[in-house]
Amino acid sequence: MGCHDGESKFAGTTFSPPELWHGTSSSTLRKMWGLLHSLESFLDIIRHKSVQIFTDNSNVVRVMGQGSTDLRLNDIVLRIISLTMEHDITLLPTWVPRDQNKVADGLTHLEDPCDWTLIADVFQKIVAQWGLPTIDRFASHSNHLLDRCNSMLRCPGSVGINALAQRDWSEHFNWCFPPFNLIPSVISIVTFLWRAIQKSSLVS
Repeated sequence: MGCHDGESKFAGTTFSPPELWHGTSSSTLRKMWGLLHSLESFLDIIRHKSVQIFTDNSNVVRVMGQGSTDLRLNDIVLRIISLTMEHDITLLPTWVPRDQNKVADGLTHLEDPCDWTLIADVFQKIVAQWGLPTIDRFASHSNHLLDRCNSMLRCPGSVGINALAQRDWSEHFNWCFPPFNLIPSVISIVTFLWRAIQKSSLVS
């Protein structure tokens, strides 16, 4: 599932729990979960605003207005209501034909190269040896190992999009487990920071 805000602030894919990846779960359930996580992903720009939600699933509009006999759907609706009340957001769910929802549908098929992670036991051994990092630079909502993380796309919990574009590397103990093709870029950043530290030490 995907979402975007219709402007240059491009959003990312939304994440559903494993029980929705396979089996007989309805498309409405997956869309509702996607709506919840889309709202969580955009909180920084939709607080205190009226937000029109466009969806090509008419059941989403109905469930948001009337509820459902499916307790799982009602649970998501309650979470959405709680979120909007807490952040003063007015939602306006609107149905659109699928051919007018191509951008969001396209994001559904976008693969996140950062959606992988190190085995938890190995991570804990590294932490025991070197200490706990303060930020997970290459992560997603479904696999982050630390409370603070960067992601390729907007997702709940991310404190910055695109780790390589962040300017606070020198302020953190960074945990980096990047896709293979980004390893040279990470090495370049670490090398630059190391040289800056050495230069500062010489000056002082």
